Amino acid sequence: MTAAMVRNREKAGLPILEQFPTAANKVLARKLHKDYPDLWLDVEKARFWVRLKRGAAGEKQRQTSTAKQYQQPLRKPGDPFGKLPESLAELEDTSAYPLECEKCLVLADVHLPFHDEEATRVALEYGKRAEVDAIVLLGDLMDCYSISRWVTDPRMRNLAKELDAARQFLEMLREAWPDAKIIYKAGNHEERWESYLYCRAPDLVGVPDFEMDKVLRLADMNIVWLDRMRHIKLGRLNMVHGHEFGVSAYSPVNAARGLFMRAKAISMCGHFHQSSQHSETTMEDHNIACWSVGTLGDLHPRYRRYNTRWNNGFALVNMTGGFRVQNMRIIKGEVY
Repeated sequence: MTAAMVRNREKAGLPILEQFPTAANKVLARKLHKDYPDLWLDVEKARFWVRLKRGAAGEKQRQTSTAKQYQQPLRKPGDPFGKLPESLAELEDTSAYPLECEKCLVLADVHLPFHDEEATRVALEYGKRAEVDAIVLLGDLMDCYSISRWVTDPRMRNLAKELDAARQFLEMLREAWPDAKIIYKAGNHEERWESYLYCRAPDLVGVPDFEMDKVLRLADMNIVWLDRMRHIKLGRLNMVHGHEFGVSAYSPVNAARGLFMRAKAISMCGHFHQSSQHSETTMEDHNIACWSVGTLGDLHPRYRRYNTRWNNGFALVNMTGGFRVQNMRIIKGEVY
């Protein structure tokens, strides 16, 4: 083969390799032979040239090739498929966060700064008397009212005040329980921050300093942040905020039964602002119990004046001497 023919093959063939990077070798060979029969006298010669360029003509040739940009991953023996399209699925950490403790105080849906001060204080005092060694903030600690996609009162929109209230609350928790494990699980209201950045400030998405845990300075307080992709595992108990299943209203009987129907595991959630419990036993005598925890937020916000199913509440999970959940209601400052 003359040097001129080599140059002509490169000039004619390389653009086709670039244009059809996922096409099979034999398909490209047929096209080369059809379009340039004077350069490739038959399909087999064209196929050999394609294999050379794609690094499929032996390991030695693959290592010494000067056209490595056209090489493709080698197929495994017996693999009938070529390279699959690259997946764009988010490969985030979805593993459960393991929590070990003896007594855990669970606070859900505080909705700072629209919290119920009396109910919040009652829950914290109960946890202090119980000598808990872990606190789980089960989502919606912040309301994020200022960046809500819903129509909101402009007189009440103050993001700086909301962030300050959250930091103040978290610092107060750490001061009251200096040695306790504190886990902050994101709820749908915390996700308003991410949605706001997506829509209003996309250039800041992915910048570490603008992620919620950094804005709240959680690392300085030794507080663990869990985003929407992860849940908490305390013994056999799975803890989620409640919105992760993608259905906003799934409690025709009560929230705990709705959680049972979707989780199919011993679980606890917030999100629905009501204290409820549901359990069933399988035919193999495995008992599955689920709980929903009440809110520590205002029971009568302007957007929903009457909430006959909402109640203030919190939960205490005792792992000492066995797994036991106390799902407490708060009514007029009293714990039931």
